[in-house]
Amino acid sequence: MAELGLGVEKDNPKALEWYRRGAEQGNALAQANAARLLGFNTPGVKLDKIEAYKWMSLSAERNEPAATNAFAMFQKTLTPEELAEGRRQADDYKLRKAGAANPKN
Repeated sequence: MAELGLGVEKDNPKALEWYRRGAEQGNALAQANAARLLGFNTPGVKLDKIEAYKWMSLSAERNEPAATNAFAMFQKTLTPEELAEGRRQADDYKLRKAGAANPKN
């Protein structure tokens, strides 16, 4: 809603905040939307290709069309160092989620 200005004033940073919340919860569409805002020079949002890669790769792994369609092309825009860091962040996210799903008593 905030990204499109539907019912509220258009606010890309606020939209990113909400997409990140959904992304952290594991919502594949929210992950794809966060990646899009972060990785494609969205007005009002600081470009962060590494975080964009993290969310896009996680979303693409879950076969979210919004991510799978752009993922291969987006990867080509990254340096080897950015790819490595994006992969590391995606792996860290998966480990955190796995740990939260299986807490030790």
